Amino acid sequence: YALLSARIPIIKLKDPATGISADVSIQNDMPVFRSQLLLQYTRIDERFRQLVLLVKDWSHARAINNAPHGFLNSFGYTMLVLFYLQNTSPPILP
Repeated sequence: YALLSARIPIIKLKDPATGISADVSIQNDMPVFRSQLLLQYTRIDERFRQLVLLVKDWSHARAINNAPHGFLNSFGYTMLVLFYLQNTSPPILP
C-alpha cells in the first residue's frame, strides 16, 4: 500500500510467505547514507549490529516499536544503541 501522508511518499511492501517488510521511496538519498553509516559502525565492531538486533527484537516483542503510535521507530532504537556505545567508558564506537 502507499503511505502518501509521510513527508516523503512511501510504498510499504510485505512478503506474505516470509513476513519480510520493505519500504520503497524514490529520490530520497538519506536512507542510503544512513545505511552506509551503520555499515561502517558494524565494520568497526560487530557487537553494534548484534546489540541493535537485540534491542529491535525486544522493542517489537513489547509492541513499542511504532512511531505513528508515539514510540520510537527502528532507526530511533538504532540511534540509542549507537549513543550508548559511544558514551560508555571507554567508548566502544567513535
